[in-house]
Amino acid sequence: MKLMILLTFVMLQAHAEGVSQSVTFSGKDVPLKKVFNEIEKQTGYVVFYNKEQLASARPVSLAVRDIPLPGFLEMLLKDQPLNFRIDGKDIILSRKAPAPPPALLAYAEPAPPIRGRVLTEDGTPLPGASVKIKGATTGTSTDSSGVFILNARAGQTLVITFVGYKEREYKVGSEQNITIVLAAEESRLDEVVVVGYGAQKKSVITSSVSTINQEAIRNTPGANIQNMLTGKVSGYFSQQRTGQPGAETTEISIRGVATYNSGTNPLVLVDDIEYNFGQFKLISADEIASISILKDAEATAIYGVKGANGVILVKTKRGKASKAQIEIRTEAGLQIPIRTFQTLGSYDVALLTNEALANDGGTAMFSERDLELFKSGEDPYGHPDVDWYNTLFRKTAPMTETNVNISGGSNRVRYFLSGGYQYMDGLLKNIDYRGREPEPNTSKVNKNYYSKRYKFRSNLDVSPTQTTTISFDITGTYHEVNAPQNNVFTSIFKYDYVRPYGYPVYNPDGSFGFGNPAIFQPAGNINNPAALSALGGYHRSYNNFINMSLVGSQKLDMILPGLSTKVSATFSYANNAERWQDRAGIPAYFYNPADSSYTPRDQSIYRINQYVMTYNGSVAGSPNSRLNIQAHLAYNKKFSGGHNVNALLLYNQTSYYAGADLPFNFLGYTYRFGYNYKERYIFSASGAYNGSDRFVTQNRFNLFPAFAVAWNGHNEDFVRDKLPFLTQFKLRASYGIVGNDNIGINEYFFENKYERSGNYYFGELPNQRTGIREGDIGNNDVSWESERKWNFGIDLGLFQNKLTITADYFDNYRYDILSQRQTLQRIFGMPTSVLPYVNLGEVKNHGYELEIGYNGNVGKLGYTVRTMVTYAKNKVIYRDDPPALYPWQDRTGLPIGVQRQYIWDGEFYTTADLQDSKVAKPVGTVRPGYLKYRDMNGDGIINVDDMAYLDRANRQTTVLSFTLGFQYEGFSISALFQAGLGGYAYVGYEAAVPFKAALQPTHLNRWTPETAETATFPALSYNFVGTYMNPNGNLSTFWTESSDYLRLRSIEFGYTFKKSVTNRLKLSNLRAFANAYNLVTWSKFYKKYQYDPEVANEQNDYIYPVTSNVNFGLTIGL
Repeated sequence: MKLMILLTFVMLQAHAEGVSQSVTFSGKDVPLKKVFNEIEKQTGYVVFYNKEQLASARPVSLAVRDIPLPGFLEMLLKDQPLNFRIDGKDIILSRKAPAPPPALLAYAEPAPPIRGRVLTEDGTPLPGASVKIKGATTGTSTDSSGVFILNARAGQTLVITFVGYKEREYKVGSEQNITIVLAAEESRLDEVVVVGYGAQKKSVITSSVSTINQEAIRNTPGANIQNMLTGKVSGYFSQQRTGQPGAETTEISIRGVATYNSGTNPLVLVDDIEYNFGQFKLISADEIASISILKDAEATAIYGVKGANGVILVKTKRGKASKAQIEIRTEAGLQIPIRTFQTLGSYDVALLTNEALANDGGTAMFSERDLELFKSGEDPYGHPDVDWYNTLFRKTAPMTETNVNISGGSNRVRYFLSGGYQYMDGLLKNIDYRGREPEPNTSKVNKNYYSKRYKFRSNLDVSPTQTTTISFDITGTYHEVNAPQNNVFTSIFKYDYVRPYGYPVYNPDGSFGFGNPAIFQPAGNINNPAALSALGGYHRSYNNFINMSLVGSQKLDMILPGLSTKVSATFSYANNAERWQDRAGIPAYFYNPADSSYTPRDQSIYRINQYVMTYNGSVAGSPNSRLNIQAHLAYNKKFSGGHNVNALLLYNQTSYYAGADLPFNFLGYTYRFGYNYKERYIFSASGAYNGSDRFVTQNRFNLFPAFAVAWNGHNEDFVRDKLPFLTQFKLRASYGIVGNDNIGINEYFFENKYERSGNYYFGELPNQRTGIREGDIGNNDVSWESERKWNFGIDLGLFQNKLTITADYFDNYRYDILSQRQTLQRIFGMPTSVLPYVNLGEVKNHGYELEIGYNGNVGKLGYTVRTMVTYAKNKVIYRDDPPALYPWQDRTGLPIGVQRQYIWDGEFYTTADLQDSKVAKPVGTVRPGYLKYRDMNGDGIINVDDMAYLDRANRQTTVLSFTLGFQYEGFSISALFQAGLGGYAYVGYEAAVPFKAALQPTHLNRWTPETAETATFPALSYNFVGTYMNPNGNLSTFWTESSDYLRLRSIEFGYTFKKSVTNRLKLSNLRAFANAYNLVTWSKFYKKYQYDPEVANEQNDYIYPVTSNVNFGLTIGL
């Protein structure tokens, strides 16, 4: 408690190092040579000059403190006959050109003096900035307070420049006091990168961190920020599992996965506020300033027990000292299914049905006359042919989004406001009801899929003094997601529910059709999907959350130069609710063309009932709230001689309530220490001492340390001399231990459980009483998972960073993975479902990352080329499996997610095979054309002993991307190609098994005696699910396909209008653009099955299709 009180008054955050070195100097009549020596000593920069240049230089008298190097040089050489330029770490002097002789001018009224001040975007004065009158030789520079005085007339233009900042022009008016703000123009080395609890110069970062700015994110259309990052950040693996508006499910991992029983999601922090993935995907790209992906131990150990899976840091935009700026971005577009699901028509289905029955020794279901009528379409009611997918779903669905940002402020108060609206419609058609009885309330019900989102953000910074900043942020989101109450996707892909010949959409009287009891009755008597779509109601969810944070920052230079503190309190609240409207019954009828009779689907359902509305205001885990308190104390100091030190201490406490009275609590202490010598030799140590109440008291706390070193070779004289083309050359290495408490197990799982279960009799009366029996067995020794992480990296910049290369190799070892015991002896007397959890599992995960980028230009044409490769492969070192009977049934040494399966070598059984006793065969029915599996143990029988674990994981091991961009005057184009390689998809039996799934084009390639040499699918059986080939429980490599793919992930065309146009329109800027996402996909998976390779899994048949998004929009600045 004492430490908490102390830190509350001495709290802080680590501040980014400035864009350039600073100089402190005091002296009178000092020769320039001595001043240059002092500069080299303090900054590590080298000053190049010759004796002749200093011959006419005068001694100087200066007294300044912590002045940025460029500003100090401007002041130093203001009245000297010398100019300077900074090239990397070199300061090169040259003689000033002699001033032209004064011309004889007529007498003119002297220009009035103007007093001005030059500031940075955060309000810091810029000493030594150059201020000149455009087209004249008159000029001056700012003093140590950033103030200048210059005689200038109204209408003249001032040109303000400062090394490291963008040049600015200012037209003089009638005012006599002006303020001018310069925007930073950061180089790659001076770029400030957001890291855990602070920021650092890129040149001194020792860890593996990838960053992406707002511009790179925003040129990708889509509702989900998780998808916008795909292919743009190394180490980022993502798989989009569905395209349903508002319910987009994307699985994310950083550098692959390394655990098989616990959560694999990375930690997500938005402005240091922890977000869950449901909240993260709703962030608007328009409010994001940057995103950092922290990957190695040195970057993530600062988050301790939450850092093992990597960390995603999102920083939102903040206001700057400037006049109010308003930016409006509005766009509208279409969602288009990447693939349209194709099913066979009634004629082909009838042919295959008769063939399958004949293979089984049965009789044909359809006569020749039936086949003729299916083929001709002459009898649409008795012999319908319905393409249910195209009947129910349209080819496109609209989407729109509008966002407004307002920012500005003064040195004292700065603000950023953002508000936005997004709407995404679904692909479901508006099915008409044409029955005789009117439908009640039809106009009030939206039964389509849709997503509706409103969001706002307010970031306010107040600086009552130059050393104090108080920030108050508030953000909120309202998200509404709608879907049909009866998920039509569930039915249209299932052969037991829907068949093309089963019934027509409508009967002659407009009522909905239903099956002929003599030919087809859907399983469970499920209704006509068109009737369910038109009259079945909706299921709607409401997700709301609000975050508020109050942050106070204080520089403490009066106590110790470089010391600062920060304290923050954050409160988050989320509430989820749902409402649905349903009907107890929807009438549908079998129409018999022979006698024009109508037979109801259900004898008790003859009318359309009123909707029954149900509201659930307390979804499981809702409402939930989070209270977080942090106290920082930071130190950042540059010492003479090139020594730089930074340090951070942090107290962090969180209480999280999730729809229950008992909270989850977290407590942590964090530290970081960094040292560098002239930005050449860099050392960093960081870590956290964390505690979580998920575990028993004695196991709640642990230390997670990390260390890193780096060497900036480009700052060495011998490297610069030998390799002058090297702009950047850095070697990095890090090691540390991080944890994962995202174990997905109930609270207090370490305790023994007792259940109310079973009955007993008490006394003489025959009354049963509920008993109590032993449940799950606890284990007081359990704790979180831990991971040892190694990382080795190199950063290269060549030819003034036109060519950049970053490479990393990582080797991670996850241990103490929580697993439920599986190998206790039967004498233990308890089922495996109640056995205790123990820290037993071990997984190794290793790989590499490579990024190569090149920026260049040919005349006015600029271009950018960038490629990225990430490879991550895991293997299980140990899991508590019973000993395998055969080595091929041991999954140790194989990736996480492998499944046991038969091995199909591409052959089908022939008649000769069935007659040959030496050919291994499964027990039961085997016919010519059935799948022929490998006899692994050579016993002549295909059974479970021949199933093997193979190196076929269900996740990609490699992500590739290639980005190409061009800019010409106001035009721009960029394209991103992204590939996922090394993964396999297990196709479920309800996705492709004939007569269980809807019959598809792949089933036309089945084995027959005539197609035995070319067939790609086994011979058909009407009871295919009853054969040994059914993948449900008998998975084989036949049903396992490579899910490799290549996508044109995004492309954007844009045009920024010239200033002459925007000035006439009274706008600050105007840009038009068109972009697309998931535009084209190439994958072998499509050749056999119709499911998207990212979606593919055992439940393909239930999935809303992934879509391409095409948008057109405008960005307007006011």
